[in-house]
Amino acid sequence: MFDAVEHCQLNCILDRDATFKKFVHNQKGCYRVYGLKCEDCNAQNSKTQEDKKLPILEKEQETLRIGYQKILEENQQKSLEIEELQNKNLRGNCLLTFFNIKSNVSFARIRLNLVEIRTLDDCAREDFIRSVPSTSSKRINNVQ
Repeated sequence: MFDAVEHCQLNCILDRDATFKKFVHNQKGCYRVYGLKCEDCNAQNSKTQEDKKLPILEKEQETLRIGYQKILEENQQKSLEIEELQNKNLRGNCLLTFFNIKSNVSFARIRLNLVEIRTLDDCAREDFIRSVPSTSSKRINNVQ
């Protein structure tokens, strides 16, 4: 209790005259007086705290920036890989579709040729077989 009264009295004396406060501040004893609010020390402390925080914040910002760049690069690389796979898949589908159409057309021609051959009489059938290319005529002859 006695210490509290002593600190209160000391603070009252220092608050009455600014020269006493300035003297205590010049002696770097502001932190020794409990409850003393020194504007000069508070201003310096806030500046030093800001100066200490600034490099830490800059480092954190730099690490975040680097991490963001890495994520962007990974996303770009993955999107390129996806695009390449889609292009390969599209090319493969186009080729399959082309071959399917080509084979369907070939089968349709063969069927048409067979139907035409069956409807023709014997003389016309031989003329028609001679007019068809050799690979098709072999197939048609084998089918007959």
